[in-house]
Amino acid sequence: MIYFITYPDSEGHWQGMYNDAVTGELEARGIPHRKIVIDFFSVGCAAVLNDIQFIQSTSDDIWLFAWAQNPVIEVVEQKQGRKFGHVHGLGCFVFEPSVLLGVDLQEDVRFGYYDRIFLNSEWSYENAVLAYPRHKGRFVITGFPMDYERLEPYRGVQKDERLVVFNQRFALERNPTLVVELARLLTREGYRVAQLSGEPAETLAGRHPDLGRLLRAGKRAGLEFVHNPTKDEYHRRLAASSVVITTSLCDNLPVAMLEAIYLSVVPVAPRAFCFPEFVHPDNLYAPYLLDEVVRIVATAPRRAHRIDQYSKETVIRKYVEAFSV
Repeated sequence: MIYFITYPDSEGHWQGMYNDAVTGELEARGIPHRKIVIDFFSVGCAAVLNDIQFIQSTSDDIWLFAWAQNPVIEVVEQKQGRKFGHVHGLGCFVFEPSVLLGVDLQEDVRFGYYDRIFLNSEWSYENAVLAYPRHKGRFVITGFPMDYERLEPYRGVQKDERLVVFNQRFALERNPTLVVELARLLTREGYRVAQLSGEPAETLAGRHPDLGRLLRAGKRAGLEFVHNPTKDEYHRRLAASSVVITTSLCDNLPVAMLEAIYLSVVPVAPRAFCFPEFVHPDNLYAPYLLDEVVRIVATAPRRAHRIDQYSKETVIRKYVEAFSV
């Protein structure tokens, strides 16, 4: 039996995608499992935690944590069965502390409770080993399980060859200053440039004063801010674009870029961090060298990118292999 301790389902969000991919692949393989959703920001958290405490596991069972920093591991650690957890974005990263909403995630201690810890990329692995060398033997690179099939309905959308988009979150850690400047440079070259967002501009502007100023500067620079209330609208607009650019320096593996590549949008990404692991060298630019970004957009190289390694089938196969070691 696999006890899958995971996030609440969130339709269209990467957490919901992760849940569906894991449970779907376990079902396809005929592996018995029980999905246990726990939300520490919910009043129902105590009841779920109580249920977990009363589970009588055996030495043959597996505890799989969607979020390796989950404090429930401190309860499960005493139970029979092997323990596995996945680190997605927050932990093991040199540019942000392992603190969430003011709470120390105690990664160094909690990681010690696991038999294996799954990581999204080689870049994530490098940072994990640098931060926690004593746990090196626990780290396994698996990637993030992408369900590409759900994007199939959008692959036939007609493209606008002059439309360039940013589909990363418009957030300070994603270098929005570069987004604004690139919008200015690209609109001057005759491109339409849009920021695709799952949140309205007003919401983002209220989150931080700098974001409000940058949104106003972006509008002056020719950046179209496009709010997509549903994932269907977002995927249709993404599929209609010709080029997607990321300026992010804080991704262990960006789901948004993988989606764009699958939809045949030409990617442009920094020649650093996790991006060289799946983006063709012809589509990579030196971080902050915006003239190189403009050149790549102009040539729009259509190359093969290594995104099959992140399919849900491949990633969960790596999970299962790790379970049996």
